[in-house]
Amino acid sequence: MSVGDAPGGSDRPRVSAATLAGALDSLPDGVTVVDYDFTLLYLNAAAAAFLRQAGADPEPMIGTRLDIALGSMLPEDYMLALRKAAAERRVVTLERHATPIGRWIETRVVPSADALTLYSRDLTLRHDAERRAADGAALLRAILTNTSDAIFVKDRAGRYLAINGVGAAAFHRTPDEVVGRTNEELLDQDDVDEMRAVEEEVLRTGRTVRREEMMVADGVRRWYLTSRGIWRDADGAVGGIVGIAANITDRRQREQSNSLLAEAGRVLAESLDYRITLDTVAHLAVPSLADWCSVLVRTADGSLETVAVAHADAERERAARIMVARYPNAPDTTSGASRVAATGESEVYTLISDELLSAVARDDTHLAMLRELGMRSAMIVPMRAHGRTLGAISLIAAESGRHFTERDLPIAEELARRSALAIENAELFQAAAAANRAKSEFLASISHELRTPLNAILGYTQLLSDGITGPVNEMQQRQLQRVRASATHLLGLIEEVLSFSRLEAGREEAALTDVDIAGTLEEAMALVRPLAAPRNLELVLVPPPARPGGEPLRMSTDPLKLRQILVNLLNNAVKFTDHGRITLEARVEGEQVVFAVSDAGIGIPNEHQERIFEPFWQVEQAASRRVGGTGLGLSVTRRLARLLGGDVSVRSAVGEGSTFEVRLPLDAPLVR
Repeated sequence: MSVGDAPGGSDRPRVSAATLAGALDSLPDGVTVVDYDFTLLYLNAAAAAFLRQAGADPEPMIGTRLDIALGSMLPEDYMLALRKAAAERRVVTLERHATPIGRWIETRVVPSADALTLYSRDLTLRHDAERRAADGAALLRAILTNTSDAIFVKDRAGRYLAINGVGAAAFHRTPDEVVGRTNEELLDQDDVDEMRAVEEEVLRTGRTVRREEMMVADGVRRWYLTSRGIWRDADGAVGGIVGIAANITDRRQREQSNSLLAEAGRVLAESLDYRITLDTVAHLAVPSLADWCSVLVRTADGSLETVAVAHADAERERAARIMVARYPNAPDTTSGASRVAATGESEVYTLISDELLSAVARDDTHLAMLRELGMRSAMIVPMRAHGRTLGAISLIAAESGRHFTERDLPIAEELARRSALAIENAELFQAAAAANRAKSEFLASISHELRTPLNAILGYTQLLSDGITGPVNEMQQRQLQRVRASATHLLGLIEEVLSFSRLEAGREEAALTDVDIAGTLEEAMALVRPLAAPRNLELVLVPPPARPGGEPLRMSTDPLKLRQILVNLLNNAVKFTDHGRITLEARVEGEQVVFAVSDAGIGIPNEHQERIFEPFWQVEQAASRRVGGTGLGLSVTRRLARLLGGDVSVRSAVGEGSTFEVRLPLDAPLVR
């Protein structure tokens, strides 16, 4: 039958061989026809082009067996496909790389009654695209697998479409267990609501949001630095959320630990009552460093006393205190805090098992209480200072899911070290306070003992001078005056020491009364004139202006202490002035009375102008100093001024003299 015959005498239009050949040649796919002896019967233009690209001439091949026409160029798998199609009379598909032309070719062998038709299609572009897609997928898998950050993709409803292993591990699950779920199914509700609000903002605005957020999964708390943006589908529509999350839990814990140490340092320096400060420190450690914290301090008998227990939940803390009260630390225990306090070496329990709890429990009730704490991990560090172990701090992880390791010890040990120093400082302060009280009591006692015989010396000297026991010649009178002057000077020193000891011990009190300021200035000047006269020093008194109507200016204060302040300053001026004028004046400034004592003496260097108010300190420190004294005058003066609600200051220049100013309230409540 010719190409143009219509089977069954059909009236359909005939197709000429030329037309059919032209149609086949226009196909992009190669068409080859062979008989069942594999003799080549037909090649269309595309099939011929394939052969030419392989370096073969297709024209002589028509009518020749393929194995003869192509020889070694005929691939073995190609012939196997032909034979299989011929033998089984079914379509066989072969996809192979044609090395001679460097192309991927798909060949479909279709058997018919008289021949095998081979349809060959160039799949190189598809293969290249698939290869690029495979390479891209492999690269994406490498990124997802090897990154230390969580990467995830969600749909608009918040359902996970994809997540890498790191991200799934944050939920304690595999990627397959996360995909298809939402955060509501994986996290605590508080975290979910906030995260969903952020994702809805991203979907609404299209802006990428970067933030730090906390996530709690299966009771384990972690911090992440997250970045969320939108992804679009092939049509450009917003498909959902793509995000990346970096675990910053360690960084946040370091920041919290450093902040804890800074705050603990401040707290420990605020008070010398170490029980109060240690309790505050224990609560500072929760929850930034641990979920539980207890502080044990060594007592005088060597046992350990729990002075602080802290937890974020007040009810759980109360339960722990009950347990501690019922089961105090046993002195003969050879584990836990007792061992740490004995050895001075820290211990870390990365995982606390039920077997460990059973080993330390004293009875079933104690075991039940320990289990109720939910302890997962712990570290116990010694409080050591200057070679002494003063106790131990226990830090316990529970609901946060932390697991302590050796890396966590430095922060805990530094906290314990600072706590130990606070305890030691408190002990030293108490010892110093006791010593200071003993010193003050000794000074007061010895001063009283010295004053009694001195009063007798002054009394009998006066009797001799008055001639009560017999006549006294002029020479004897001068000698008695010197004895009396020396005894009076010594009595003044003793009174100064007595005042200082009373002030130091906190036993000095002020008796407020109405005081005539001008009269008090006159009294102070009268007491100092005998000292200034032998040195030819001019004493000048500038009284305060009277009130309107001529009434003298008055103030509410202790007159004896005010006079002592002024006399001390005047005596000091006389001691350090060789010639010139010493002035005592008073003036009113606002609600204060300012008393000023100015001299033309040697002056005081700037660096010493505060130190002169320290007890027993003098500008001239050497044994060769020109003037004597206890070194207590200015210290007593400042303390008295502060007792009266004021203070003392000084202005001075070397070689130009000094001015001491005392500022006291006109009418103010007593300051103790």
